[in-house]
Amino acid sequence: MSSIEILSLIVTIVALVSLSFVFTILFRNYFRGIIESVESGAEDGELLLEEADSRRKSTVWESVLHWTGKILSYLVLGLLVVVFAGSLASRFMGTSMSFAGNIPLVIVSGSMSEKYQGNDYLFTYNLDNQFDTYDIIAVAPYQNEDDVELYDVVAYHASNGQTIVHRVIEIEEFPEGRMFITRGDANRDSDTNAYYGDYLPYDAIVGKYTGFRLPAAGAFVLFLQSGAGVVCVVSIVYCFFIFEFYRRKMDLAIEKRTNGLLALIPFDESKPESELSFDEKLTYDGKVYVLPNGDLPEEKKEEAPKEESK
Repeated sequence: MSSIEILSLIVTIVALVSLSFVFTILFRNYFRGIIESVESGAEDGELLLEEADSRRKSTVWESVLHWTGKILSYLVLGLLVVVFAGSLASRFMGTSMSFAGNIPLVIVSGSMSEKYQGNDYLFTYNLDNQFDTYDIIAVAPYQNEDDVELYDVVAYHASNGQTIVHRVIEIEEFPEGRMFITRGDANRDSDTNAYYGDYLPYDAIVGKYTGFRLPAAGAFVLFLQSGAGVVCVVSIVYCFFIFEFYRRKMDLAIEKRTNGLLALIPFDESKPESELSFDEKLTYDGKVYVLPNGDLPEEKKEEAPKEESK
């Protein structure tokens, strides 16, 4: 890694740790405030109203929607992590992920984006399988060197370490095997003595362009490989799990308090909401329940005062 890349990595790590710390404090304080309010009894009226509402609305369909949303959120997060891991592996380790035998590649130049007028073979044979910068394309490995045909679009490893995607414009037979010359459709000159020596050996070829491409999608992959992308993705994943952690603690506190209230009060969700009120004391169904310091009482303390008739 160069000094610039090392510095960028250090800045990325510092930014990531700082953001993680800030989000942890924010989520912790937010959910802790709700949990303390629930445990103190200040939300008892709301808890019973929510319980009544959930009982009235509880259906199999709502349960299915709830779990479907949860599963989809995890699937999207998992897909993001897979793409992120693959993009980083491609950048730092030079490895490429394979899907059903196809290898996705991000196009980072415009050398195959148009037809140069001097490349007569493009027009003679109607070779229209060009692609643009930032497209994602798929290439499939050849079985052997004899499968490589004239005018195939191939991806290969150049002598400088880059992966180039250009068209085969010449094939030569040598005692040691077949050799190739390639050129970008938008280029005037061949790749000879630029990305390899006189000829491209078969061993350097990664695979043949299958025709599959995702326009402009490579810009997202390149972003994931950048320092800003690393900070963004790791922060999203961290925030998701830290949010779920504290939300689960809040749900447990609400569940515990609600169950305690239901065990104490002969609660009937069919009664009107006007039967339920809370003002330091919980009034329900003509009876008052005193909840000192947020603790659940063991018995009813007093009868609610009756309104005088006029």
